[in-house]
Amino acid sequence: MQRHELTDAQFKWLEQFLPANGRRGGQWRNHHQVLNGIFWHLRTGSQWRDLPERYGSWQTVCDRFNRWRKKEFWDTIRPGQSHETKSFEVTMDAVKIPQPQGRPRTRPDRLAGDMGYNAGWIRDWCKRRKIKDVIPRPENQQKPDQAFDKQTYRRRNIIERLVGWLKECRAVFTRYDKLAMNYPTMFKPAIIQRYLRILDAPDRA
Repeated sequence: MQRHELTDAQFKWLEQFLPANGRRGGQWRNHHQVLNGIFWHLRTGSQWRDLPERYGSWQTVCDRFNRWRKKEFWDTIRPGQSHETKSFEVTMDAVKIPQPQGRPRTRPDRLAGDMGYNAGWIRDWCKRRKIKDVIPRPENQQKPDQAFDKQTYRRRNIIERLVGWLKECRAVFTRYDKLAMNYPTMFKPAIIQRYLRILDAPDRA
């Protein structure tokens, strides 16, 4: 088994979300095989046409990925070199923080970012929404009465590790898909794969 492929235990958990075969008509090709083909593409970033034969027809695997995108299957399992600040507001508008009851929150209490986010308009945006910004300032902008939340800032490493791991998925780190809608969708199987590995990991407690 290749290291990017699903184990039997991982596939068994994922199978509950997959469409079942009907009694009549065409039958789905082996879901396990197709998913492994999708994860191969995710890991290597290679063209669909270069899919190894062990995963079946590349057209089938590519078509299944697109079909499930349109059916929002990837959403049921919970580009370019521009700086993140250019998509800051779009990203923040997409925030959904689950709550024990009721609708999810759309605003965090605090927002941590590196010095690349040290922009007046970002700080003003946070202030208007009563979000505490945890963004370091250059020495020449620091004020004696401003306390910096170092503990919260250190927790950024959780995101940094996630980004570092995503860079191993070449189809995510380097955009190859011609269709703009396919690129953001590729993040979803990447996160699903990571989640399955965490579930499969031995208890370290």
